[in-house]
Amino acid sequence: METVTLKWYGPYNLERALLPDVGYEKGIYLITRKWGESEKLLYIGQTKRSLIDLIELLSKAG
Repeated sequence: METVTLKWYGPYNLERALLPDVGYEKGIYLITRKWGESEKLLYIGQTKRSLIDLIELLSKAG
């Protein structure tokens, strides 16, 4: 087993994630959804693309 140390920033809403200082980062991300009074984890992923490129790709697929 390998130990991995992460530097975690955020949370960022979609508008903030599209700004250059955040949007051109690569790495691990998670997607959540507000459900009533709580926030639910929907997905954790890793990207070698920038966050902006990933969001554009996912928006075309959906």
